[in-house]
Amino acid sequence: MKIGIIGAGAMGKTVNNYIEERRAQGDDFESLGTAELINGGSIEEAFGETPDIIIDFSNPANIEKTCSYAEEHGIPAVIATTGCGDAETQRIKLAAEKVPVVFSANYSLGITVMARIAEEMTEILE
Repeated sequence: MKIGIIGAGAMGKTVNNYIEERRAQGDDFESLGTAELINGGSIEEAFGETPDIIIDFSNPANIEKTCSYAEEHGIPAVIATTGCGDAETQRIKLAAEKVPVVFSANYSLGITVMARIAEEMTEILE
């Protein structure tokens, strides 16, 4: 499986290194590298070929590029971008109608637990 990672920050590099470690152990994963799109780069230029899946750990400004690319190529997307507003969230939902999408603004266990607690509290207090 060829994996394209958008975002060359700490998480993007960590995921890239993990994929490469798994490949070295014989798993059928291949990282096409990390792409940094902030300065106007394109996903096509960054990877050189179409990945089987894209993982976005970048910036909300890239949500349109990520979603459009996934839709155009019919590939799943994991979007782990922090700081998305309503417009970006709606764009992600639209993409999810066309291709498989997993979206979480933070993959930290603590944040995930707090978000779930806040959701349950809201339901109880309404």
